[in-house]
Amino acid sequence: MGGFDLVRRTALAVITLLSMSCFATAQVLPFFTDTALTVGFESNALRTFSRFVVRNQLRSEGEEVPDPSDQDVFVFAQVLAVPVRINSDTVFTAVTRVLHKQLNFTAPDSSRQQLSNTGLGDTTLLVKRRFYVDNFQGGGIQLALLGGVKLPTGDDNQRDNQGNLLPAGLQLGTGSVDVPVGLVFTAFKDRIGFNSSFLYQLNNESNGFRFGDEAKVNLAFGYRLSPREYTSFQDKVLIAYLEVNTVVSQRASLDDQNMPDSGGTTVFLSPGIQAVLNPRFLVEAAFQIPLVQELNGTQLALSLTANVGMRVLF
Repeated sequence: MGGFDLVRRTALAVITLLSMSCFATAQVLPFFTDTALTVGFESNALRTFSRFVVRNQLRSEGEEVPDPSDQDVFVFAQVLAVPVRINSDTVFTAVTRVLHKQLNFTAPDSSRQQLSNTGLGDTTLLVKRRFYVDNFQGGGIQLALLGGVKLPTGDDNQRDNQGNLLPAGLQLGTGSVDVPVGLVFTAFKDRIGFNSSFLYQLNNESNGFRFGDEAKVNLAFGYRLSPREYTSFQDKVLIAYLEVNTVVSQRASLDDQNMPDSGGTTVFLSPGIQAVLNPRFLVEAAFQIPLVQELNGTQLALSLTANVGMRVLF
């Protein structure tokens, strides 16, 4: 009887742990904001999503201006991320993407022209180290550090049919080894979740060109729409998210000279929805609506981003 009782208690403990892990990850997994979690869909999982980006508004010093070339840029990215749990507080994540980038414009002879590029993009390797945990009934608070390296697996030397080097924005990669570091805060209680993250990427030079360093500040609020009372890790869960994503980019440089038409600040309002269909599978979708686009010089501004994807535990 003692052995049976031990097995029963162990099984109950495992079920409880799975239930808490699913609850936590279901409650605090926004689309764009990192989390401090190291369990559930944040470890030993496969995440993939499709991202669509459209730029077609020419702006000069933040104001919309006429575009004689009638430019529009379309970017499609199929992103694949695989987080692997090293231990209870550490997760290693590999992120890569396949890209299609396309620029349409009107040439001086009034003909409509197109430049495009398709292939593997750069790869990012990240380590998340959780250093603070305070779990309590129905919720918890966690903090984690992020650090890693971005590898130049994407081609940065593609040319058009005339042999001209494509613009840096149409290249599949940056050609440089870059270093992202960050800090993440996660809190959840009952039906409400909150995440905030700060990520700074130090960019390096390649072939005389250097993208400016980039800082991302993200805030995300989540609310579990269903079920009202979470009872089991088998429950189907529906969560709504609202994020504020801020990206601040320094000017790029060419041969150590700053490029005036580069860099700036963009702030997005990002609504999203997530459905956990079973303990090992969820689907999600989110839009990013640009609220602020303070771009340096004259640049094409964002008009739309749309994202849809899924996560699977393995």
